[in-house]
Amino acid sequence: MPGETILVVEDSASERDIAQSVLENSGYTVVTAANAAAALTYPDIQDVNLIVMDSLLDGVSGCEATRMLRQQPDSHPVPILLLIPDDEVTEREDLSSYGANGFLLKPYEATELGRKVASVLEQQHLDDLSRQYLADAADELMKDLARKHIKKAVERKTEILVERCIQNVATAVDEKAKEEVDSRIKALTAEKEQELVKLTVREVAQSMVEKLAERKVTQAMETMFAEEAERTIKRIADQTMPGMIRDRLKDSCNNLLPREIQVRLQKGAEKMVPELSEQLVGSVEAIAQKTVPRISREILPGITERQMKAITSEQVPRLVGDLVRRELDLQASKKIEPAVREATRALRRKLLIWNGLLAGGVVFALFVSIVIQLLAS
Repeated sequence: MPGETILVVEDSASERDIAQSVLENSGYTVVTAANAAAALTYPDIQDVNLIVMDSLLDGVSGCEATRMLRQQPDSHPVPILLLIPDDEVTEREDLSSYGANGFLLKPYEATELGRKVASVLEQQHLDDLSRQYLADAADELMKDLARKHIKKAVERKTEILVERCIQNVATAVDEKAKEEVDSRIKALTAEKEQELVKLTVREVAQSMVEKLAERKVTQAMETMFAEEAERTIKRIADQTMPGMIRDRLKDSCNNLLPREIQVRLQKGAEKMVPELSEQLVGSVEAIAQKTVPRISREILPGITERQMKAITSEQVPRLVGDLVRRELDLQASKKIEPAVREATRALRRKLLIWNGLLAGGVVFALFVSIVIQLLAS
C-alpha cells in the first residue's frame, strides 16, 4: 500500500537508485542500505514494512542476511523480497530455508517490481490480519475459558461455603442437642441418685433390723434350746438309763455269762487240775518215799482222791467267783458303756434336729411378720 516504508539493500548504486526511483514513484517511502551489515544494524528496523534485498551482496550475502534478520526479535516480522539474478535461478529453491517471503528475477521491469512489492505487502497485510484474527479468537477463547473456569471456581467455592455453613449449622444443632440431653440426663441422674440413696438407706436399715432381730432370736433360741436340751437329756437319762442298763446287763448275763462261765471254768480247770495233781502227786510221793512204808502205798490212791475232792470243793468256787466278777466287769465296760454312748449320741442328734426345726419355724414366723409389716406400711 502507498505510504509504507521500504528498505532497499543493494551494493550496486545504479540498481539501488533505480529501485528507489521506481518505488517512490509508486508512492512508497524508500530508505537504502549498501550492504547486509547496514541492514542488520538499521536503527528503525521495526518501522520498516518491507525489505528488498539483493541476494548477491558483498561480504554477507542477501540469503545469509535474511536468515540473520529472521533471528532478531525486531526484524523477525518484517517481510523480505529477494532480488535474484537470472543466472542464479537455483537459489529460488532455497528461499524457504532462509525465510524470504518472495523473490524477483533481475533484470526486472519497473512495473514488475511495483507489482511484486504490492503483492508481498498485500500478503503480509493478509497475514497480519490472519494473525490478528487468530489472536482475537485466541483471546476470546481464553476469555471464555477464563469465564467458565471462574464460573466453575465460583460455583465450587459457593458449594464449599454452603457445605461449611451446613456443617456449622449441624454442629451448632448437635452441640445444642447434646447440651440439652446432658442437662436432662444430669437432672434425671440427680433424681435417680436421691431415689437410690433413699432405697439404700431403707435397705440398710431393714437389713440392720433383720440382723438385730435374727441375733436376738438366735441368742434366745440358743439359751432356750440349751436349757431344754439339758432338761430333756437329764429326764431321758433318768427315765431310760436304769432300765436300759438293767436290760443290757440282763441280756448280757442271760446270753453271755453261762457260755463264758462254762468256757472259763473249763479252761481254768484244764489249767489248774494238772498243776494241782502234779503238785499233790509230787508231795505225796516225796512223803511216801520218806516216811510211809511200802505197804501203805496201797491205800494212797484213796487218800489222794479224797484230798483232791477237798481241794476242789474249797478252791474252785473261789476261783470261779473271781473269774465271774472280772468277766462281768469286762463285759460291762465293753457292752454297756458303748450302748450308753450310742444312746446319748442318738439323743443328741434328735435334739439337734428338733432344735433346727424349731429355729426354722421361729425364723419363718419372724420373716412373715416382717413381710406383713412392710405390706402394711
